[in-house]
Amino acid sequence: MGSFFISFQFGTPIRGNSPESHLGENTHMLRITTLTLVAALAVAASQTQAALLFTRSLVINNSVNNFDTDQLDVDIVFADSQLNPTDPVSLFDDVVIDATSINQVFTRTASSANLAAAALRLQDGLNQFIRILLTENKPGGLSEKRGWSESEFFLHGTPVNAPDLPLATIDSIEIRVDQFQAVPRSAAAAAVPGGSGNPLNVQLQFSLFGTIVPEPSSGWLSVAGVAILSLLFFCRRRNLKLAKAAVTQRSR
Repeated sequence: MGSFFISFQFGTPIRGNSPESHLGENTHMLRITTLTLVAALAVAASQTQAALLFTRSLVINNSVNNFDTDQLDVDIVFADSQLNPTDPVSLFDDVVIDATSINQVFTRTASSANLAAAALRLQDGLNQFIRILLTENKPGGLSEKRGWSESEFFLHGTPVNAPDLPLATIDSIEIRVDQFQAVPRSAAAAAVPGGSGNPLNVQLQFSLFGTIVPEPSSGWLSVAGVAILSLLFFCRRRNLKLAKAAVTQRSR
């Protein structure tokens, strides 16, 4: 990132040692300090990292179920426990995928039900659990399940050193269907004499979008640094004026 310098000038300050002179200098300093603080805050705000926070592939294969359909309901669950969760939060539980869903993207934003609750699970700094379920799209359908603790789910690394994203603001969560193969039991048995079971191979790309908020200390250090530089500039300028006035007075 390149550096830049902003210079502001407000007319000619009142000269001399009169009260009006000091008032003019104080007003000048206040203006410079205010504008430099505003500039520092703008720089600190610009350090916020936007867009993609995290992405990974979710592969569900080697099914132990004998499915009767090639249409599967999706459900991604955020919970505090793998087996007996308290107040689990579900996303995408209204999505049904099949072979025609490849390359389709499903997104949940701030206006979507449960996104805020899911985001809270991913922002609390606790090592909770994420589970994905693919269920036959029929009453009483069988489910294929995969689950991870958050530290396992974010194994490839998060922008901060935590099991989840405590410094993140999550704006949306997205899944993209990259691969789908689910052969119903009847078709699989017909294809392989004496065969049974269901060849299942589903690959989803899971992505989080939002912003990472910089630690407060870094932002305030930027603000304080610019304010100190402004104060030093004003003091140096004032000292030069006083020295010049003293030289002028001695020369009289």
